[in-house]
Amino acid sequence: MPPLSSGLTIATWSELADRTPTYALVAGVDLVVIRYGDEVSVLYGRCLHRGSLLADGSIRGDDLVCGVHGWDYRVETGVSAYANDEALQKFTAWVDTDADAVMVDEGEIATWKREMADLTAVAFAGAAGRQET
Repeated sequence: MPPLSSGLTIATWSELADRTPTYALVAGVDLVVIRYGDEVSVLYGRCLHRGSLLADGSIRGDDLVCGVHGWDYRVETGVSAYANDEALQKFTAWVDTDADAVMVDEGEIATWKREMADLTAVAFAGAAGRQET
């Protein structure tokens, strides 16, 4: 279901091959777009294990598999099968059949990026403080 705000087109629905990871970039965030049947999943596009682009990976069963080290994530949820406490961010996405488009909420992605930058800055500042003692 689309959010109340307007969406941003990231892919042409009819051109997305079923169960083939596809790259998109929104608000400076790498994404991986996956069509599975009549559904679409849009996840953060970098492997949490090594940072590789997941659009370069493949789909095996219900899993998106990183092409570098084989780390895998559920297509529908982004949860890692190796470490269930690790999950790719799953973004709101929908198909606009009239426009033949896969849409996302750009504001949601930009907000997530800012929150991740803030968390990284806090973690870095904490680590730097520990090194000074």
